[in-house]
Parts: sequence; structure tokens; C-alpha cells
Amino acid sequence: MQHLECTIQLCINNVQKWVSENGFRFSVSKTTCVHFHRQRIYTESALHLDGQPIPVKGIQGNENVNKLAKAALNRASYSGKLICWSDLKSKTNGYIHLVWQKTWDAEGANKLHEVLPNLGEDLHRRGEGAGKKQETVMWWLRVGHAWLFAMPATAFTLSGIF
Repeated sequence: MQHLECTIQLCINNVQKWVSENGFRFSVSKTTCVHFHRQRIYTESALHLDGQPIPVKGIQGNENVNKLAKAALNRASYSGKLICWSDLKSKTNGYIHLVWQKTWDAEGANKLHEVLPNLGEDLHRRGEGAGKKQETVMWWLRVGHAWLFAMPATAFTLSGIF
């Protein structure tokens, strides 16, 4: 038994002892265990309640991932090469940006295209010493400011203030 399962079994034994000392009862047939540990991909029960194994259920998403992983391992085309996390991250971010840009380009009637035609360039440039005016415009775009194009700019004068 793995260390984690030993620890869980000790906790179950302590709870079972407390339950029996205080007049309560657990039903093994109504007890189910769900494993959240990432390394556990099998569902054989190693936990016991009153000497009977507790049924182990997986999380549905984890079960689907396990099925896909097993199917990938069974294919003859599997080369066994590992993918570097930084490569996977950059490819995933590039794909997300591509989908984001295509969605943005599909909204051709949007007035914001005049200010921000290419999402990637201006968003990456934003934190690199952009001027206060550009930062303000970017903030308005992010929060969906309604007056960005609708109202004329207000002219302020300093006369009478000092």
C-alpha cells in the first residue's frame, strides 16, 4: 500500500473506532471512496472498513483522461518522447492567441478595431513604457468604457484655477 493509502486507512480506522465507541454505525455498502490523488489511475480498493474493501470511485474527468492516456499508450505510433513544458506552453498560448485574433477579426463592424486592430502587438507593448493616454485607452477597452467613442473630448482650461 502506498504511504497515502496507509495514512487514509489509519484515519478510517480512527473514525471507525470513534463511531463504534459512540453507538454509531457505518455501512460498507453505502460507503464510497473518491481518490483525488493524481498518481492513482487504478480503482482497485486498498482501503477497508470493518475488514471489507471500500469501493473506490474516480472523478469522471479523471476517468476520461485515464481512458485517453491508456488508449494513447496502446497505439503503435507512440514514440515515448516527452514534450518539454515550455514548448507545450508556448504552442498552447500561440493557439489561444490565434483563436482570439480570429474572433476579434470576425467582428469587423466593431469601432474598437480603429484603436486596436491587432490584439497581440498592443497588448504586449502595454506594460513596456506606454504613455498615460495609451494606458487610459487600453483600460477603457478592457472594462468596456461606453464613452470612448461616443462623446467628444472635454477641453479643460487653467484660467481661474490659480
